[in-house]
Amino acid sequence: MMEREDMGYPLEKPRQQTFMGTSGLTVFEAELRGQRNMNWLELFSGFRQLRAVVYSSGLDFLLSVLDLFEDVEIIFGSEHTLNQAHWDALQVSQVLEGSLGEELAIQRALQEILQERLQKAPKLVDRIARQSLRFRLATGRPSHEKLYLLAHPETHRYRVIVGSANLSRSAFEGHQRELIVVFDDKKAYDAFLDYYNHIESRISAPIEISSLKQDLSPWEKIPIMKASLVVIAKPSSSEFSREVLHRALELQKETTQAPLPRTHAERPVRIEPDRLIQAFRTMQAVSIELQSPPPRVRVDWEAGQVFVGENLWWDIRESPRVQDIRRDIQLLLEFFKGFQRFFRGMVEETLRRYWAFWVWLYAAPAVAFLRQAMLARHHDPWLYPLFAILYGRSSGGKTTLSRVLVRSMFGQEYILKSQDFTRTQAEGLMRMVGVLPIIAEDVASQRFNQHVPELIRNDFQTAPECAPLIIATNRDVETITQDISKRALTIYVGISIAEGQAGRSTIPRRTLEHIGTAFYRTYLERWCPIVLSMRDAIEKGEDPPDLFEASSKLLRELLMEFTGCIPEWAHPLDYPRIFSLRHRRFMEELERFLEQHPDDVQIDYGRKEIVLHFMGDHVQARQFARLVPDFVLKSKTVDKVVLDLEALEEELGFHPVSTSPRMTSLLDRLRKILQRTSLK
Repeated sequence: MMEREDMGYPLEKPRQQTFMGTSGLTVFEAELRGQRNMNWLELFSGFRQLRAVVYSSGLDFLLSVLDLFEDVEIIFGSEHTLNQAHWDALQVSQVLEGSLGEELAIQRALQEILQERLQKAPKLVDRIARQSLRFRLATGRPSHEKLYLLAHPETHRYRVIVGSANLSRSAFEGHQRELIVVFDDKKAYDAFLDYYNHIESRISAPIEISSLKQDLSPWEKIPIMKASLVVIAKPSSSEFSREVLHRALELQKETTQAPLPRTHAERPVRIEPDRLIQAFRTMQAVSIELQSPPPRVRVDWEAGQVFVGENLWWDIRESPRVQDIRRDIQLLLEFFKGFQRFFRGMVEETLRRYWAFWVWLYAAPAVAFLRQAMLARHHDPWLYPLFAILYGRSSGGKTTLSRVLVRSMFGQEYILKSQDFTRTQAEGLMRMVGVLPIIAEDVASQRFNQHVPELIRNDFQTAPECAPLIIATNRDVETITQDISKRALTIYVGISIAEGQAGRSTIPRRTLEHIGTAFYRTYLERWCPIVLSMRDAIEKGEDPPDLFEASSKLLRELLMEFTGCIPEWAHPLDYPRIFSLRHRRFMEELERFLEQHPDDVQIDYGRKEIVLHFMGDHVQARQFARLVPDFVLKSKTVDKVVLDLEALEEELGFHPVSTSPRMTSLLDRLRKILQRTSLK
């Protein structure tokens, strides 16, 4: 320990030198002038202010030291240690490693334990309320320093204590070996105070104790939420952490419901506190009462395992029996044949759309895992949608189809009733159930318009596990706006069960009762390495792989392998074909208008326009205009809609579906109108 100047040993004034290379070390140079023995009371007495940075602390000893000072501020350097620092990211957000859920749980446990202990000392609680005692926690790179700044400005006494000693009784009462260095010098104090202020302003946030707002979620009160940086780290073995970690194990269970990113040493993830606050506020707001809440379904893609609750449900090394796989496939194909037997309307076209829904749904548990890598690379996450909307005619089998397919995946389904459907409830459930798809059943038009647009537009998901949401609407929802359709898989249902056939078929009931999960387990066995390959490609900066193409190819291969044939409606899919689905309703309505009102259509070659006259029916004109893609709609007046002829022709020409009989028929009608019109 360095002796005091008044004992006859003049101190060398410390000189600060900073090396901003790969290590980023800050070095204070000094010379040894002497040493002596002191007890902790002598070391800390005679000062009014204390500023300290400690890596861990024994709270009993901390409370003893606090009595010696009028004003105290303690920065806990960290309850964790980082394996790697990324200084270039600190200005925006902290690059993270380890488990964010663990870090959040640790910080909340730390804050709650401080709260409980300090409340046993009313005098200290009063000091906290008066701001003469403050606690902070490092939220940037962890501070492993042990630094104590003592000051009494009125008597011009200043002291700096540095070394290896944390603020604990074992350190300062000689129960363990420590190195302690003291500077009793104003210039040294000022130099170290500058260093301390850098920690306080740049990489620490306050720990609130007595002034907590009761209307906030407990997770919003922790230090990490109040900083501009976010840290994920790994647990240390400090004495303070032992108690904190014990409590954090319980608190961490809550964090599994939040959309927190999973991180990896080679795959840093950035997330801002505002996103975390939004997530925890939504969790707090979820008030839905589940009679029998479904167990959380979690997929470990790298290990090739699925967990339902705490139990291992599937392992990639265990293949289902062939007879079970074939039984499930036959049940599913028989179910699809039921649409051809009992439903009326655009049956074949709807089956092709339902096939697209099947392709998406089986792949959907991997969507959040892939989107996490997409967001890190600034790709458009809409390429991998988390939402599917089934809309159109009532009694079109939307909910039953959803139940059958979801049950064939994990053996269970969860249905969110229309009266319970809100944006908040949907978001909360998507976090709670892991990757188990949620079916929002028969969502009424009013609820749909009130909650679905904001739910989908403000797609919040950043977690590696998030439930896909299937929204089945009633017949009142006739159109889906383009800002929603480009973010979700939209399936227009153009069929309805004939009144005379309703209730006659036993296929849906039999399928729901007997469908197993063998087929989906086989799909997962082959899908898992595909998902890892897709994520690896995204992380390498390659173009995002086509989810729909990969899933439809795999499903078609399985159908051929186990049945020897592929239904006509199970056609190859890719993202462009899926993209075209959102415009199919428009094309059908345009075809219907051409059939019913050919004389109300005009073609202007010069302007490259198609003009549809609705003859005073402004309501019909407005409804039709809502269906027209932005790149096709040129203008709309009260009862007239003008389409871009060139864009329409290019759209039809580029879509693979343009070779279908319906599209060929539409083109023929357009040509006939072109030949008839006198506008050249």
